[in-house]
Amino acid sequence: MSQRLWVRIGAVSGFVYVILLIAGFAIGVASAHTPPSIFGSPEQVASQIAQATPTGVWIGLYVEALALLCFVVFAAFLRTQAQLVERDVQWPAAAAYGAGLIFASLQLLSMAILGIVSYRAGTGADVASATALLDLRLGSYILSWSAGALWIGLTAISALRSGLLSRGLAVSGLLIALVWLASCLMPTSAIAQFWGFVPLLWTAVASISIMRRADQPRAMTSSGVLSPGTVS
Repeated sequence: MSQRLWVRIGAVSGFVYVILLIAGFAIGVASAHTPPSIFGSPEQVASQIAQATPTGVWIGLYVEALALLCFVVFAAFLRTQAQLVERDVQWPAAAAYGAGLIFASLQLLSMAILGIVSYRAGTGADVASATALLDLRLGSYILSWSAGALWIGLTAISALRSGLLSRGLAVSGLLIALVWLASCLMPTSAIAQFWGFVPLLWTAVASISIMRRADQPRAMTSSGVLSPGTVS
């Protein structure tokens, strides 16, 4: 395959991640017997595990897991592009990739714990144990926000230096990262829950921006590196 095609695959993986994650979440919520709760009471958990988990919930969970695999591809792509341009100071891109892996790992751990509880639903599982597991699942999910904020922040810094993203998009990424990190202090608030969708929007826009640039003539070197410069 050509270098341009490989770049397109890497760039589009970010957009695919966002679409799959939202789709998986929507499928799971629409299929569940009870609406999701944040650190739910034992009564809410008892209602959640009283019946067998619907097939739609499993489908949504698998789609979300696939989305996170696409995120890992996108994070690796951004690291490679930034490091090939910035040969002197490469640690921001490397640190961003590491933060991205931690983010994906914590999110996958959260999904795995939810899968365990869902598997035992409808079998008379202990409510106290299920409550503890679901609390652990939410704790892992909330902890992933800090790693996600670090990923966006370092990616934005790296993009500013390498010219991979426009200045406006990179600066907005820094601001989003700061607010996302601050939301870890009040994870159960409505603002924190809403803000979780803002990084997804930024990731989708960044992915589309890079895809558009990859299609431009003379935007790529023969080795598959996007040339630095201002992106529209």
